[in-house]
Amino acid sequence: MSLPSKVPYKKTHPGETLEIVGPCGGGYGDPFERDPKAILADVLDDYI
Repeated sequence: MSLPSKVPYKKTHPGETLEIVGPCGGGYGDPFERDPKAILADVLDDYI
């Protein structure tokens, strides 16, 4: 099975580094301090 890449194809050579930065992550701060309604909205929007 082949999975498509989310980034354009970039060939690297031995010794090179490829860094890919995307719009995602765990966020900032303690997740237990978030408003429960905001968490529910994220769940309903399929963010988590």
